[in-house]
Formats: sequence, C-alpha cells, structure tokens
Amino acid sequence: MKRNGFSLIELMIAVAIIGIISVFAYPAYQNHLNDQIEQQARQALLDLAGRQEQFFADSRAYACTLADLGYVLPGDVGDHYAATISTYLGAVPASAGCAQGASGIPSFTIALNPTSSAQLTGYPAILIDARRGALNDLDANALPSAGDTNWD
Repeated sequence: MKRNGFSLIELMIAVAIIGIISVFAYPAYQNHLNDQIEQQARQALLDLAGRQEQFFADSRAYACTLADLGYVLPGDVGDHYAATISTYLGAVPASAGCAQGASGIPSFTIALNPTSSAQLTGYPAILIDARRGALNDLDANALPSAGDTNWD
C-alpha cells in the first residue's frame, strides 16, 4: 500500500514544535524591535541637539519647540515617543519651560518620553542636557537640580 501525505500525528508534532519555537522567538523579536526603535530615538535626540546648537549659533537663543527647529520626529520615533524641549538661563528651573532673555548662560534639555500607547512599556525616557550630555533615563537623581551651577 502506498502512503500519500502525512498522518495526523506527524502534523500535530510539527505544529507543537512550531508553537514551542514561537513561544521563545516572538518575545525576542519584540525586544529586538523595541531596541531598534530606542536606537532610532537616540539618533533623533542627537540630531535634535545638533539642530539646537545650530539654531543657537544663528539666533543666539535656543529653540523652544520642534517647529522652531523645523524638525519632525521620524516615523517610528514619532509613533512611540513624545518630545519635550526645555530651555533655561543659568540655573535649571524646577519645571520645564522656555526661558529667553539676556541674563544667565543659556542651555537646553530635550527629552523623548515613551507614549502611553507605545509598545515600549518599561522603557525609560531618554534625554540630552546641553550641560551634561546624554542620559539613559529620566532618573531624578541624574538631572541637574534647580540652582545647580556645577558645569563639570
């Protein structure tokens, strides 16, 4: 007797093997995608910081919004992160805002915060502070405090 095709047991074993592999592969794939989005966000943050410095060189003040910089977050970054720009003169203010004027040394902070609808649950916000460089997250101990004048 000649057999054509596969038996039900063979098909069930194949489906079970595929299911077991997917249980481990899918979370690893999601982590890989999330890490890529975070790397794109870090690149966008560095691009924004460069644009801020160019804006400052042109106008002697830092931009307060992405529109002032003529910048739109790239697709994946804009879908998963919201940008906040804070500018200040001298000491870091207690709250975010846009300080312009002639007194104090101007500086800025740009933060990219994961949006609540994003798949980046558990990922920290990332920021760059012109005085301190890039930080990994918005840890309150890592941010300069109000009245902080230590520029090292």
